[in-house]
Amino acid sequence: MQIASGVLSVGKVLGLVCLFCVACQKNEPAQGKAPAKPSAEAVEQLVNGGFEQWEGTGKEVEPVQWNSYMSGTGEGIAYTAGRAQQVAPSDDVCPGSEGVRSVCIYARSVMGVVANGNLTTGQVHMGSATASNTEANYNFTQLNHADFHQRLTVKPDSIRFWAKFVCPDAKQYARMSAIVHDAYPVKDPSVQDDLPHIVTKASLDFQTSKGEWVCYTVPFENVHSDLSPEYILITFTTNREPGKGSKSDKLYVDDVSLMYK
Repeated sequence: MQIASGVLSVGKVLGLVCLFCVACQKNEPAQGKAPAKPSAEAVEQLVNGGFEQWEGTGKEVEPVQWNSYMSGTGEGIAYTAGRAQQVAPSDDVCPGSEGVRSVCIYARSVMGVVANGNLTTGQVHMGSATASNTEANYNFTQLNHADFHQRLTVKPDSIRFWAKFVCPDAKQYARMSAIVHDAYPVKDPSVQDDLPHIVTKASLDFQTSKGEWVCYTVPFENVHSDLSPEYILITFTTNREPGKGSKSDKLYVDDVSLMYK
């Protein structure tokens, strides 16, 4: 199972992508000057965006405030077969990181079908054994459970993250999606009922980085700017298409942050 929706072309983020870039490092204040005081918006960041904190034991571990299939919900054979470990902590971190861990999101084969690696700030729902059935297979913001949602009450201008995508097919795409919305259990991929509740969103499909870490900065695009933001639903997956790719696909992600002008 995997989540798929809109695409932001690689051309659109040309110039926003940086390999080992200076702009993606933490800036030191100029000598003799005090660092600028952060605005109210700047202090509202993702919980555990660097994936340093983990919970669970054995083959049931997930990064704190992020979730995958192990903590998912659903029904039938999709839930029974799908509830398995597909994320792991890694000591392979992005350049300039102050942490010692990243997250490795990996695919596997389930009854001959590729189950794409999937990580979200919400909860995974597994409702169909047919991977392409996005009406039954999706991520969603679980409003009634703090472990399955991330609060956000301001609108960011962009989302930045480091990724290293390892796969045998140079033509396939991994995916990142971020949806800021009001107090409604928005899904990814979104359905018609979700649209009136979306404040702003960002998405990016990106190809293999051939074993190198790449820094991506993806702008948000306003959908309903008159709405008040309350939550953000983020998804990372090893393939933009459900059930596609290979069981050897791996997506490493590190230092996810929200950017404000």
